[in-house]
Amino acid sequence: MTRANASYGYSLHPGYATTYAAPALPAQSAAKPLNKIGEWYLTLCLLMLLIEGVFNEWLNTMIPQRSIIIFRLTPWNLWPSVMYFYSIGFAIGLWIFFSWRKPWHAQTKGIFLLMAMWFVYFGWGLYGWTQRNVGWLADVRSYILPSVIAPWVATLGKDIRLDVVARRFVTMAIPGAVLNAMLGISFFARGGGIGIGYGVLEPSWQAEYTLLLAYVLAFARSIASGKRATITLLILAAGITAPLHKPALATFFFANLALLWYSVQLGRRWKTIRIGNAVIVLVALMFGGLVFGGVMMSIGGGAGKEFILNRIFKYHVRAHKRDVAGGRGHLWAAAIHDWAESPLIGQGLGGRIVVGAQGAPRIVPLHNLYIQTLAQTGLLGLSIVIVAVVTWYIRARRAIRDEYDERLFWPRLGMFTWVVTMLFASGYGGVLGASCIAFLLWICVGLETGAHSQQEFRQPAY
Repeated sequence: MTRANASYGYSLHPGYATTYAAPALPAQSAAKPLNKIGEWYLTLCLLMLLIEGVFNEWLNTMIPQRSIIIFRLTPWNLWPSVMYFYSIGFAIGLWIFFSWRKPWHAQTKGIFLLMAMWFVYFGWGLYGWTQRNVGWLADVRSYILPSVIAPWVATLGKDIRLDVVARRFVTMAIPGAVLNAMLGISFFARGGGIGIGYGVLEPSWQAEYTLLLAYVLAFARSIASGKRATITLLILAAGITAPLHKPALATFFFANLALLWYSVQLGRRWKTIRIGNAVIVLVALMFGGLVFGGVMMSIGGGAGKEFILNRIFKYHVRAHKRDVAGGRGHLWAAAIHDWAESPLIGQGLGGRIVVGAQGAPRIVPLHNLYIQTLAQTGLLGLSIVIVAVVTWYIRARRAIRDEYDERLFWPRLGMFTWVVTMLFASGYGGVLGASCIAFLLWICVGLETGAHSQQEFRQPAY
């Protein structure tokens, strides 16, 4: 039995490796060089975002103390990623986008989708400014400005070795995972009290989501390429789960389910999925989780146990008043009430929910990107964003399913799964409000966009 795809010219034969009958390619593609400079530049960008995520609590304490008014009123605040990508990094990105285009590069797909999202967020940001919404600039900074890196990242994604960059990122994430796990253990060993030294010893939830990308990439490699990395996965899982942050735990659980689902759905065409490896990893994670969980429950006089019962499950609150969602339902209802006042175009970016007594009002985060987008941009803006996201999702999913190169399949599978996971987590948390996570998301989107744009014209080997 032979399975073939005429559009790519490859086929599978039982008992043999994938064979490839190369389609007609541009003459220049036969001598396509490796873009090693681009690989190392992207690696350094990822390292910067990883460091920012791991040390986010410390930076969050230091930056406001040293901020000045001009930085607060412009996109150029003092976060390292923001300072870099909107200044020197922006200039380098423009140079890459316009100068590194090669004759064998296919046209980048999805630019119109990005422009549609720019229209929504910049347009409604301006509308929010005219409405004098207090947070219009903060929303523009958080939800759309990081996307300016996507075009040049997509250009790089057309001729770099994604597997090499992904492996480097996983390796760099291991020390960060060890540190975040130790900080989580230290937090509960001290009875779950506040940190010491302006947050230096506090675990960071931003680190958990950046480490999750490394975890998903390592797990995807174990499933799709046979390179089992059980110890690495256990270390990364400890760094993600040790602080016992409820949203991160839920996101970690979803990421595992999503990766297994997409592995089976997208990898069965080429029969490259190692289910046995997945089972071994999951059994190791379950056993390690039980041991590690027992340790976390016992240290600090049972501080971890009290944290789970009271902070996560609200066990100290009477059953009829218990709200494990942390009041999110009431906030979402209030946001929908605000949206109903202007259902078509919303209130503009920067609208906020204010709670508390009249004498002491408090602005609180909504913890739901989709309801927030609905309230701020109305049905019109939300519809444009959903169409853009769903179109990219369908295109990327189909392209990954057709990916014939194992070295590209697993990093694309991992990045795609992490992007979907972040979109899922945006339904109950403000994960994209952290600059390191937002930039990581757009790097993954850009790399996948470049890979599937180039897929039909790519040679079967580097």
